[in-house]
This record gives sequence, C-alpha cells and structure tokens, in this order.
Amino acid sequence: MSEVPYHHGNLATTMLDAANAMLEHMPAEKIGLREIARQLGVSASASYRHFGSREALMAALAARGFRQLSAELDRAAALPGDTPALQRLGRAYVRFALANRNLFDLMMRHPRDGTSPDLESSTAEAFSRLSVAVSRLTGTHQREATVGAWALVHGLAILISDRQLAEDLMQDDTLDRLVEVTTATYLAGLTSPAPTS
Repeated sequence: MSEVPYHHGNLATTMLDAANAMLEHMPAEKIGLREIARQLGVSASASYRHFGSREALMAALAARGFRQLSAELDRAAALPGDTPALQRLGRAYVRFALANRNLFDLMMRHPRDGTSPDLESSTAEAFSRLSVAVSRLTGTHQREATVGAWALVHGLAILISDRQLAEDLMQDDTLDRLVEVTTATYLAGLTSPAPTS
C-alpha cells in the first residue's frame, strides 16, 4: 500500500486521501481512524480532532466520492456529438461505479440520517445532473422519471459489478453498448407521446 504524505495543517484532507487509497484494496468497513493515524504517523487524538468518529470520516469520504461522480457526469455531458446526454451520463455513471467499486459501495450504502449536510448536498448535486438531462428530454422537471433513470444505470452498475450478466455483455468493449441500448429503451419511453383514451 502506497504511503500518503502528511502535510502539517492539512490533516483532514490527508486522512481522506489515505482512506481513499485504502478503499482500493479493502471495503470501507475495514477502515478505521486509528489505522489511518498509524499510517500517517500522527496520534489517534489528532485524527479524532478532525473527524469525531469513524462514521464522520466515512460520510466525508462518501461526500467526496459524490463530488467526483458529479465531475465525471459533467465531463460526459460536455462531450460533443449527437448521443443524448442521458446516455452519456449513463455510461459515465457505470464506468465510475466499476472503476471505484469500494468507494461506490460506501457512497450508496452510507446512511442519509441528517448528520452530514455535506453528504446530503453532494448526493443531491449528483442527482441534479440526471434531473437536468431528463428535463431537457421531456420539457418538464419529472422527479420520478429522474429516479427511474438513476435506478436504471445504478442497477446496471450493480449487475455488472456483481457479475450477474452473461459474460459477453460484461466485456470492456461491449459495456458502453450495453448502457447505450438500455438507456435508449428508457429514452424512448420518456419521449413517446402519452396514450390517449
């Protein structure tokens, strides 16, 4: 495991960097404040001054993950081409989930219990990217439709991560196509005229 340098006066950020590095090798439940403090060569009491509990550290790490996800979605939305934004966001979401499996798991499983406003706001920011894409397609803000889009790409990410699909669908060179086809089906439903009675 690579060492994360500690810069005096920036311990909170350095602790998050260390925890994020650990997530590349182990699930979040195995990461604790004392282990991070030991790695950084600081006292446990110093780490607790920045994060009062392990849960506070995990909430901050999950919030940072959502900000990273939002940045990836923004990059995808800004890509040139005729592909609808929702499909580009879907690809970016699935790719982020697969590239950051333990972080993604922490982001999605950490409780939203009101104790971390930063986590609440960063989650809402990521959700807003999908909301904008759906609104542009439908002409109106449709919260339920946005939830449906999120559920679709999130479900795909989980199915692929858990190796629940046929092997030929989960190959790296076919993943984007899988996301494109499934999101296109959802798009067709969003943009088709409502049936008249």
